[in-house]
Amino acid sequence: MNENKSTASKTTGRAARSLFSNRWLIVVGAAVIILALLFLARGWIRMTLLPGTIDVAYSNSVERVYNKEMEKLQDPLALLGYGKGRPPNTDCHTVVANGVKTQVDCQYDIEAYQVISDTPEARQTLQANAEKLQSLLKANGWQGEYSNDGQPFTSLVKLVSSITAGIDYQPDAAYEKRIGDVRCFLQNYTAFSRPDPAAMSAHIYCSRTFNVLGQPSWN
Repeated sequence: MNENKSTASKTTGRAARSLFSNRWLIVVGAAVIILALLFLARGWIRMTLLPGTIDVAYSNSVERVYNKEMEKLQDPLALLGYGKGRPPNTDCHTVVANGVKTQVDCQYDIEAYQVISDTPEARQTLQANAEKLQSLLKANGWQGEYSNDGQPFTSLVKLVSSITAGIDYQPDAAYEKRIGDVRCFLQNYTAFSRPDPAAMSAHIYCSRTFNVLGQPSWN
């Protein structure tokens, strides 16, 4: 009787160990499969899933900063006569990724282009508005060139006066401001070459950088 109980106990023990062993193998196998799938899907996660998730969560905050700063500057594109320009572009994209670290940038930006009117009144208005905008940039803490003799950038006033005088090359007028985690840029360029009519273009955008699981290196 005792012998039968001992045999049954050993059999039960072997069954329990076998069940535990099988469960352990299943867990390990599942973990290996999950890791393999994550490894194979890492490109999609980095290039699509992370930017898309961050876009939903944070892109509106970048747009709000942009709108607030443009309001302080009294609508730079309108002041400089660009009109509405191209439709705003919103985009979150992966910049660099290595190891488990990924860097994603979110931007809200507008580009614009205009041919400068050849009437004296229009050019005087443009020059006056450039002076006004440059004063607003300085008053609101934008970093950039405010001297007419600056290098490698020039002041906005000097850029506009050069373009209206028909000078088809002038360093860019570029300004930058950091607002918390967001950086905003306002850039104006000469956009013509003789004999084409005088023209200028602008690029205004705000950007925020996100480092997921740490800051990746560029190496």
